[in-house]
Amino acid sequence: MIIHIHYLVYDERKPFSYLDFMNFEVDGHEFKMSHGTFRNNISRLVREGLVEISYRSNIAFYTLRGVKFGKASRIAMTDNHMVVTLSSNPVYRIIKDLPLEKNSVHDIRLKFHVPELYYHVIVSQINNPLLHECCTNPINKDIFLPVWQIENLDVKVVVHKTNTVSVIVGCSYSPIAVDITGIIRLTNALVVVRERLSALVSQGRRGNSSNFSKIPDYMEWIVTMWHFGADASVEYTGERFSATWGIAQDAIIRVYSKTMKDHRRRIRLERQEYPRITLALALEQKINHNNDRWSGGE
Repeated sequence: MIIHIHYLVYDERKPFSYLDFMNFEVDGHEFKMSHGTFRNNISRLVREGLVEISYRSNIAFYTLRGVKFGKASRIAMTDNHMVVTLSSNPVYRIIKDLPLEKNSVHDIRLKFHVPELYYHVIVSQINNPLLHECCTNPINKDIFLPVWQIENLDVKVVVHKTNTVSVIVGCSYSPIAVDITGIIRLTNALVVVRERLSALVSQGRRGNSSNFSKIPDYMEWIVTMWHFGADASVEYTGERFSATWGIAQDAIIRVYSKTMKDHRRRIRLERQEYPRITLALALEQKINHNNDRWSGGE
C-alpha cells in the first residue's frame, strides 16, 4: 500500500482516495482492497504521521505528510460504482465544452514470461558493469534494471524471481497518442527494450541450455494496466482540483488539473483500465474507437 501511495503522490502528483486501491498493481503483482480495509490502514498511517488529509468532498483525499497539492476545489463525487453521470456533477461545467487533444495512453504496464530469465540476468549482472546499478528487492528478490529513457519515455523493467517481466512505460508528461505516429513511437521504444533484454539473456545464457527461450514479440506482451484519456488543448487557470469516480469493480475515472513541464496547467481526463490482453489487441481496440470524443465509458 505504501509503495502505491508513493507512486500516486510522487509519480502521478495527485492526492489519493480509497478508489485508487480498489484494484492496483505493485511490482507486477495485482492487489484489491475493500473500502473497510483501506479505511483501517489509512487510519493507522494517519496516526503514525505518514499520511495526512489533503481535502474532503463526498469522500476524503489523502497525501503523504508534508506534500501539498495547493488549494483543491471541493468537487462532489458519486460513490456509485456502477453508473457515473457527469452531467449531475459540478465538474461537468468545467469539462462539457472542453477542447481536447488526441486520445492517448500513459503509464502503461505490460508483462510477459521467459523461462530461466531471472538466472540469466543474475549472471549478466556479474559480467556487465552497466548492470551494476541494478537494485534487488531484499524481500522478494525482484531485480530492478536501471531506468531506460527511450523516445522521450521512461521505461522501467523489473525481472521477478518467477521469470515474469514487468515493463512500465512512464510518459505522464508526454502521453502516447492513439494514432499511427503514437503507436510507432511506442513500438520503437519496445523494440529497443526487447533487444536489450535479449542481449541480457545472451550474456547470461548457460551454454546451449535446452530451456533457453527468446524474449517474446512485444506485441504479445500482456497489458495489465494503462491510463487512457485526453488532455485539454487549452491552458487551465482556475483552482487546482482532482475528482475521482468508481464506475465498476476495477475501473475508475479521474478528472484533474495537471501541471505540465512548461509549468502550465491543463485539465486531464483519464480512465484507469486493466485490459489484460495482448498489446496488439489492446491497441487495435483503441484505434477502432479513436474517432469518438473521449468519454467516461464505452
